[in-house]
Amino acid sequence: MAGETTTIPLTFQGAAGAVFDYGAGFEQQVDEKLRFYAGAAHNGSNWVPGAETFASWDLTHLTVGLSLRAPSRRAHLAFGVAYAWGKGALPPLVSSPFAAAPQPTPQARFWQLSASVGATFHAEE
Repeated sequence: MAGETTTIPLTFQGAAGAVFDYGAGFEQQVDEKLRFYAGAAHNGSNWVPGAETFASWDLTHLTVGLSLRAPSRRAHLAFGVAYAWGKGALPPLVSSPFAAAPQPTPQARFWQLSASVGATFHAEE
């Protein structure tokens, strides 16, 4: 603090734990021109209690899409959407030694919606 002679010790602890992430998906060919895709994945946090790195919550992802073959049979177009979410506590980075009581741990929520478009072109055989 300004004008104080008190030393504030600052320490940083970085650590990561082991996690097991998993996911599954499938593809369904409807006919010779149309395919559907879907998938889900879970990404666990490698946060270690007391560490000041990484997010302390897990993320879940869902994706769906389809691909269409062009009438020329030389191109495929793909369209997809994905949604991801997670929530959990935000670990404090620095706490003041002058605080009368421990600071409350804030909660965080995350979500993301994304879209994708892709194309594949083949040369004539």
